[in-house]
Amino acid sequence: MPRKYPKYTRPDVKNLSAEIDEDYEWREREMRSFEQIFLGNDLLVEGHEFDRRRKCLIVMLYSHYEGFIKFALSVYAGALNNSGRSGLECRYVEDRIVSWSLSQVFSDLEGGGKKHPLFQSLPTDQEVIHRLYRRSQVVEHWRKLEETQINIPDEAYSTKSNLDYDRLRQLLYQINVDHDKFSASASQLMELCGRRNSIAHGDRENRQKGVSGEGEKGYFRIRERSFGAMKSVHQIIVTLLHEEAYLRPQYRRRA
Repeated sequence: MPRKYPKYTRPDVKNLSAEIDEDYEWREREMRSFEQIFLGNDLLVEGHEFDRRRKCLIVMLYSHYEGFIKFALSVYAGALNNSGRSGLECRYVEDRIVSWSLSQVFSDLEGGGKKHPLFQSLPTDQEVIHRLYRRSQVVEHWRKLEETQINIPDEAYSTKSNLDYDRLRQLLYQINVDHDKFSASASQLMELCGRRNSIAHGDRENRQKGVSGEGEKGYFRIRERSFGAMKSVHQIIVTLLHEEAYLRPQYRRRA
């Protein structure tokens, strides 16, 4: 019996890759420009004044790191959402991607915030009614699940304005990728996010303290691992799209 493939518009991998690459390149150019201004392009230059300048660069580096990861995921989600008029039905898609698409449904169930529109004014001790309503919503989605088209909402790939290493692992897991892929860079990625948060929140210890150039947690290594992670995420997205890894194995044309 011939294999039945889903009818949908396959993503234009070449154009999507170019779109992600363009975003990466302008971010790297901007970082190099600021590094030239602050450090004369010598990332390891020593001195208290240069340590203070690297502190500014850390904040900028984090912004580009978080911004790029979110952008790359938005391109991937958009490619799955915009899969033609017929759409890509959940029956053909990997379980984690389906759950990614239904993130708002699960959030409403787990968060306990959504109420039945007819019972909005009920006191809090009537929560049992609202809970039953949320459960019925899940059942309703479940009955229609196979025919439901993939539609990944923006909130599903939110970095929560705090892309630490744990959040990165969660995002990788959501898109059905090895969540420990960047374990070798964990120390530097945690340091990047931690430093940025400490500076942004005005922690007293950071008022005079700068960022050194050398060492495992110095600017050079943090920058190297951050842009390395960004490049890898780009390649991951391209591979997922090219190999149709978002589909269940039996429906992949390249399987």
